[in-house]
Amino acid sequence: LFEELKPVPEVSFATRYLKCSAGIMVTASHNPAKYNGYKVYATGLKAYSKELYEVKSEDRMAFILGNEGSGVRESTFEISDEVVKIDMHNIDSLNVAMAGAIVMYRFGK
Repeated sequence: LFEELKPVPEVSFATRYLKCSAGIMVTASHNPAKYNGYKVYATGLKAYSKELYEVKSEDRMAFILGNEGSGVRESTFEISDEVVKIDMHNIDSLNVAMAGAIVMYRFGK
């Protein structure tokens, strides 16, 4: 909905006003990690990206996948807990369905 950070009430209002199917609010918590919500991983080819196989499986994980055209927004990388990359073995890009399948296979239980 937005390029920048917004308060919870504004996201709630905009989700209904714009007739979106859903709105997601990512918030921070000062509680111990096990009481926080989901750890959010954005996928992208950044200099600081961690390899997907290096990520430890956790109970509550969320992955943000960008499309093959423009990828994940820079502002999304900034608010994600970590940025991960999928080893593509000399392929230029994966479509979002294939990237999602690889992530789900890696962390499927």
